[in-house]
Amino acid sequence: MLLEQNFLSMKKEIIPFGYAKSYIFKQALNKATPHQVIYHHNVGAYSDLKRGKIYLPFIEPLDLGDLKVILKHEEGHFKITKDEAIIPLTMNIIKARKVLNILEDILVNEEMSKNKLEKVFKKMGGESLQITLWKHYSKKEKEKLINKLKGKLFKYMDTEKITKTIEETVKDRKSFDSVNKFVSSHFSVFKKFYDIFENELPKDIPGSGPGDYTRNYCLPDPKLVKKIEKILKNLKVNLEEITHKEHLYGKRINRKYFEDILCIKPFIQQEAKQVFLRPKVLILLDCSGSMLGQPEVKAKSFIEACLNTLDCKVIGHNQCYHVITDNKEEINKLPMTGDEWFNKLKPEDYSCDVFVVMTDLNIDNGEADGLFDFGKSVKAKYKYLLCCSLEHYLNYDSLNAVFKRYYVGKPKQYIEFAKKLANNLI
Repeated sequence: MLLEQNFLSMKKEIIPFGYAKSYIFKQALNKATPHQVIYHHNVGAYSDLKRGKIYLPFIEPLDLGDLKVILKHEEGHFKITKDEAIIPLTMNIIKARKVLNILEDILVNEEMSKNKLEKVFKKMGGESLQITLWKHYSKKEKEKLINKLKGKLFKYMDTEKITKTIEETVKDRKSFDSVNKFVSSHFSVFKKFYDIFENELPKDIPGSGPGDYTRNYCLPDPKLVKKIEKILKNLKVNLEEITHKEHLYGKRINRKYFEDILCIKPFIQQEAKQVFLRPKVLILLDCSGSMLGQPEVKAKSFIEACLNTLDCKVIGHNQCYHVITDNKEEINKLPMTGDEWFNKLKPEDYSCDVFVVMTDLNIDNGEADGLFDFGKSVKAKYKYLLCCSLEHYLNYDSLNAVFKRYYVGKPKQYIEFAKKLANNLI
């Protein structure tokens, strides 16, 4: 639960570990923990409390020592966080998860080395995560950090009030053996802590969080995920063709030699190579209440398969929130509630290979216009609209000018679409 970052606004390219390095590191890390270690090639680490898995970023410039620090941190959540807290509908679910994550990280990091954690934060660019070292700081250091993060992490409030709220919340939280019991028993304390933070938190603050919304979301179908993964795992996009020239030892004699003995030239070998990369995929997920249930299960199954195999980001959108992430835990917990509010989507200059909208198209004219404008603004070679509702499938044929439309009401239709996607890009 340490870090997350948005690839759509990232300045530095993520460099994954090579195969040999990944294999050696994974073997060493698996021996160091009773939990299953899953590695990925995105900025961020988080723990799956229900399944006993820990996800670690296998990317440069981290080394094995850094990953062991992150692993130890994530193990701490299994000991103190335990059960996910149920967040009420009155709160911003995304903000509440991030705020809870900060609170849990403060408790976990109290038992860890300050110097080692600061080293990891520096490598990963997590300036705002310094707040999770709260228990390591003196009073003056705490005040200095709060003043530095006002307007970014904290609201513009009295420094003493923020300090007092953090101290009281941490002290109260430590009296409970799980975050769920703390939030359910002392919600007013958590709400006070929640209110000192900005509504939009920095990108280097984790987004999955130990928060649940059990009444309003469903999880993916693991069997469907595996079936789609098998199709997408070898999907590549042709980036460009490179001509390689190489001068070899020796000389060649051409026809002019017989006319001019000085006309002797070196061999030049030319070789054309095609470079294939994992395609960049951007998915807009309709998170309205009408998607709750089986439409959500199948949509999230397709999304998880894309995240596991492709360079993928997801925009989760409804009237309550707008979040961009590649964190599976965060996506799985996105609550299906409220209206679509596609009319509130702002056209953005996103660039990717494939853009996919997943919705039931149960929308009005204004929302259809918003979806049209947003889809048109995205720069992508392929644009698809996957509709999970047969009743609304043919609505708003004007969208066909931007998207190629598919009906995906059943699992087999998602599988068929994955095959068509593979045939288009390979």
